[in-house]
Amino acid sequence: MTTVAVYESRNLVPSAPLIADIALVHSARAGTRLAELTPDRTAMQIVAISAAAARACGTGWAAIHIADVPREHAMLECLARVCKAPSRN
Repeated sequence: MTTVAVYESRNLVPSAPLIADIALVHSARAGTRLAELTPDRTAMQIVAISAAAARACGTGWAAIHIADVPREHAMLECLARVCKAPSRN
């Protein structure tokens, strides 16, 4: 068996605060990192690829949405539903 790295990720320090209405979370590791970088979560919604990715984000977000199945297309469908939902403001 040959092991091949498909991608590599590195934790970087952002040059500015993370400000967004919605964040897409593709893994538990990404959810953990996003939580570390986002102390004020109340205005940001999460669209997660899986329940594990959502759990890793922790609590305090405006909302957390989970894709129906852990696939990119399902995550984007979930994002589309979130974007079409009436504003809560």
